[in-house]
Amino acid sequence: MSDQPAVFLESTALIDLVFKDLVTQNRVLAALGKYSHKVTSRYVLYEVCRGYLQNFIQLYNRSIQCHNYADLLAYTRRLYMKPHMLSSVLECYEQFFRAGNLVDLDNALPQNVQVLHHLRAFLRRHIRQGWTRMHRIADEVINDVGCRQDLRPPIHDGAGFKQDLKTSRCGQYHNCELKLYVHNNLQPFSALLKQLQALHNPDHETTRRVRAMRELIRKKKDTDFARNDCWHTSDAIIAQEVPYNVTVLTSNANHYLPLVTALGKAMENY
Repeated sequence: MSDQPAVFLESTALIDLVFKDLVTQNRVLAALGKYSHKVTSRYVLYEVCRGYLQNFIQLYNRSIQCHNYADLLAYTRRLYMKPHMLSSVLECYEQFFRAGNLVDLDNALPQNVQVLHHLRAFLRRHIRQGWTRMHRIADEVINDVGCRQDLRPPIHDGAGFKQDLKTSRCGQYHNCELKLYVHNNLQPFSALLKQLQALHNPDHETTRRVRAMRELIRKKKDTDFARNDCWHTSDAIIAQEVPYNVTVLTSNANHYLPLVTALGKAMENY
């Protein structure tokens, strides 16, 4: 690790810097100004792919099946049961229209078909450029957790994007090193669990995290575990993986402050 002032980009910060609108990107860049060394982790990169980039891949692939923009909007309305994905999709639409992707009145194609074609092109750039940028932002990528080394870029095969994240292997102790990582760091993970259990009126995400952490701590290191326990514990895993001489940069202070406090680490909220 360099002696320069270092900052750790957790998942939200990396998403904001790579995928969001210019106003949001500039907020992150302003916060990064005082740091000379940017760090993230393999675990963060995998989480961004699994929990965020996949939303755009799924939206693009759905657009291939649509005849016009109205068809895609009908699909979007059905995402109300997946609020996280719906939020990402609506943000994508907002960026798309702010970019001035207007129809050509001289074009013989119906306007809602033109919009769909422009949106597909926008999504292709968003996916390809986002993948490239998220792997170039950091000066250093750590992997103390032992997360997936076989993460591959999304590939367009002519029928849509494909990215096999091999999530079926998550939770298998012979394929995933998370359980060993938790076992080797039982003291800090126990401190994190105790801190979260002491919170008054925890939100749903925190309650879910406590339950998942309890299971990860309870099970032996050479046993499989529910992959959702990894995903639900992600903020705690990231907070533990951050080196002590590195500041966590986040806009998710509500969840990270208790974690870094329990570990005695530094955090900056932007």
